[in-house]
Amino acid sequence: MMRDVWAMEKLVCEESPEEGPKVRRPASSRVRRRVHMSQNVAGWSLHKTEGRIKHFHYHGTVADRCDPCREFVNASGVAYNGTHYVLDDTLRRATGAARRFELKMIGTPDHEGEVLQPCMEMGVVMLQDVREQEHFDGYYHNQFLIMNDCLHRYRFTVEWIFFFDVNEFIYLSAKTNLASLLTSIEIEGYLQFTMDQMPMLNRLCRASDYEKTDVWGVEKLVYRDAKRVPRRDRKYAVWPLAAFAAGVHMSQNIAGRSLHKTEGRIKYFHYHGTIADRRHPCREFANPSGVAYNGTH
Repeated sequence: MMRDVWAMEKLVCEESPEEGPKVRRPASSRVRRRVHMSQNVAGWSLHKTEGRIKHFHYHGTVADRCDPCREFVNASGVAYNGTHYVLDDTLRRATGAARRFELKMIGTPDHEGEVLQPCMEMGVVMLQDVREQEHFDGYYHNQFLIMNDCLHRYRFTVEWIFFFDVNEFIYLSAKTNLASLLTSIEIEGYLQFTMDQMPMLNRLCRASDYEKTDVWGVEKLVYRDAKRVPRRDRKYAVWPLAAFAAGVHMSQNIAGRSLHKTEGRIKYFHYHGTIADRRHPCREFANPSGVAYNGTH
């Protein structure tokens, strides 16, 4: 009995017949093909790859918790229910490489993420490490990859998911709290809402805070009270069961209504260019509560 291989490695595969005349697929089948290829690619697509690359589909095996081998045959090729099957040891030969890839590409180096370790031990932070970021970017530091992993990982365990960056601070009106805000938005019939951004200036602070040592440097900064575009940048929260995909600033794949008019209820402050700088953020100080800086108030 072979115990040094996975049970799936023992299975045989169906040998497809020679290609015959092309048959037009029914509409339902053509729609289903969208799952198996991208229709949003800037370039050509190649479909004639026989003899160059293929994939093995282990349908009905991974969901079954017992050994998949129900019957055994001696021949390398055998007819079963009118279909010819052959033994292909591709998976067996690739097993070692797959395990080496997993050990090399998954996991976090010991010297990274140390600052988050206390929060991780408390269970309030989970670190998703993307190795070889400079070589394997998935659009702007793999934001879509991580955000959609978060959405689908927790969509059945939480009521709301907030998407915002580590250098952003969410602020609620003093007249409310997070629980009552979410309840009111649900009663209004919305399954997604966005928050307007208040961009912080990463160098200008109030002169009255110059000698204060009991507050962080980021607490002394002022924000830019201006909209240079028709609307402010935004982040959002979504009811995960209604969302099929997550975006950076909002989900555009949601089965439900979205609320964008949230001024006076919730907003967030964006500390761009501050947390990556390892010096005190205050470079300049100003006396009045409102000041014009480079033409912006």
